[in-house]
Amino acid sequence: MLRAISITTLAVAAAVAVAPTAHAGMGDDTTNGGSGFSVSVRVTVTSDSGKIVQGGTRTYSVPAKCWWEPAAFTIDGSDVADPATFEKYMNENPLQGHAAAGMLARPSGEEMARVSAAAKAGQAYRWYQVECREGQNALDAGYTSLGGEFMGTRIGIAYRAFLPGQVPEPLVAVEDLAEELWDEAQQQILAPTLEHNPKVSGTNGATVVNLPTWFWVTNPGNSLADDGTLTLTASVPGTPVNMRLVATSSDVSINSPAGSTSCPVDKAQYAYGAGKVEGNACTVTFDRSNAGWPVTATVTWTANWTGNDGTGPQSGTDSLVRSTTVNVPVVEVQVPNR
Repeated sequence: MLRAISITTLAVAAAVAVAPTAHAGMGDDTTNGGSGFSVSVRVTVTSDSGKIVQGGTRTYSVPAKCWWEPAAFTIDGSDVADPATFEKYMNENPLQGHAAAGMLARPSGEEMARVSAAAKAGQAYRWYQVECREGQNALDAGYTSLGGEFMGTRIGIAYRAFLPGQVPEPLVAVEDLAEELWDEAQQQILAPTLEHNPKVSGTNGATVVNLPTWFWVTNPGNSLADDGTLTLTASVPGTPVNMRLVATSSDVSINSPAGSTSCPVDKAQYAYGAGKVEGNACTVTFDRSNAGWPVTATVTWTANWTGNDGTGPQSGTDSLVRSTTVNVPVVEVQVPNR
């Protein structure tokens, strides 16, 4: 599920692609109690309308599910990530009995020999081991390949050799990515602000009882989607992570104790002016006067995302709200009889 967020109106369809992060952005992930890593993900955002979610490339910090790190143990002071040392250790330390299942997690002898030969020829290979935060499985997540089965248990290959710059991106949860993208979107969205007409002269901007009062949103570029829908799509190259988030808004609801209405986006942003047609406007008729009726404009969004991070289809939903309240004086106009 997305975190509970308050949001209002949007006017974009945005496509999001996540660019490689080269592991430099990885660091301790305190949100997992030290059991994993967070990763800085570079995200490029584009917007058809240029409203709400602006285009550009930004960095998001997302908890990592699984990642490759240099093989960490040593042999007689030698770094086992070195291809020759790694091959020597694996060949000289076979596992037996129940521990033999661990042999399935090792790369094949042919692969170790290939990497060692390439390293001797000058290629800067290093051996890495896969790590995951608690509760995650690299094989089930599609982050590593199958080494074999032992007594009905599928075992993933835990070691791979990579050249510099070719280490796969850390795997992030599609839910975490959706949350970060939506979090940024809600920070850019403002509540709708209102203006109205008529305004009786000398009355502090009062409108008139039983006369249709024209309301419109004065900041549609920051608060209203042109078609009432925001779409975000994202993917992380080199991993199975991909997602699509669609948030659909309600009409703009305008409520007061003396009169209310609900208007679609096109009417809600149709501003009063010479030659404008009232039938295209969002209007409220107040049934009684007051020194200042509270008038609240509200937009409710339903956000749904679907995606996959290698563990199968996933989805989430949430409801989001933004609102603004203004006071509108309403007066009665006396028409003298002649």
